[in-house]
Amino acid sequence: MYVCHYDVASSGTAKGLVSVISPAGKLLREIEAPAPELTGVTLNAEGTILYLTESSTNTVYGLTL
Repeated sequence: MYVCHYDVASSGTAKGLVSVISPAGKLLREIEAPAPELTGVTLNAEGTILYLTESSTNTVYGLTL
């Protein structure tokens, strides 16, 4: 499971964070995102690109996994 962490841009945080969690609830990995206000996450069909939506800039980012 991929979980976006939402942090308000005005708090001074320049980067965002996505946690990857196993079915058992164990934290497997953390992925740094280019902006803090992450509002959505999905993978492409191959599972190789993580798409993130970000609200302070109204941007969709694609991160290669």
